Amino acid sequence: MKTKVLVLMVALVSIAAGMAIYQKQTPMVFRSTVVESDVQQSTVVASSLVLASESFPPQGFSFNPLDEPRTLPEARFTDGEGRAMTLADFRGRVVLLNVWATWCVPCRAEMPTLDRLQARMGSSEFQVVALSIDTQVEVVEAFFGELGLMALGIYSDKSVRTPMDLNIVGIPATLLIDRQGKEIGRVIGPAEWDSDEVMAAIRYYLDAPRVVQANSG
Repeated sequence: MKTKVLVLMVALVSIAAGMAIYQKQTPMVFRSTVVESDVQQSTVVASSLVLASESFPPQGFSFNPLDEPRTLPEARFTDGEGRAMTLADFRGRVVLLNVWATWCVPCRAEMPTLDRLQARMGSSEFQVVALSIDTQVEVVEAFFGELGLMALGIYSDKSVRTPMDLNIVGIPATLLIDRQGKEIGRVIGPAEWDSDEVMAAIRYYLDAPRVVQANSG
């Protein structure tokens, strides 16, 4: 019975993904249901997609910062070589974590801007982590090749647990994470990540710890 339910859910998600191709570039919001897998004995997220806001964030870009940085649960994924990783592997750097999928139209549209952002600002202090929730990493690799994405690394969560673990209600979803691995704020929906406004916002958070230290010294 569980196998039949899982097959039905996969079919529904595939249909929704196909329909999205004919829609405008709008963020996809999903409501998650947890299902136990007979094979993996773990939980996966089955998502029904609906359309949300259409526009990029306006000028005066903001990450919708939290009152206080929030501790994030451990998110597990693999890199392009299949090595197991978690968000803790990026401690010490400010991280822009973008959760996306190749079947998400607005995700595809903003990916080149994330690649350019990493090319311009990526360093030992800052990194863009584009985390795909596609179940096949080969699809992600083909997409990177198709768009000529060179600066971004490939990261994949084939279990599709990340949206649930990080309380993400739609994709693309982008979290700004501080050097201690805590969430500063997030954006739901696409953005022009290499725009002057966005890069200025990121530089503010990159410089913030230094400002605090200077004022306290």
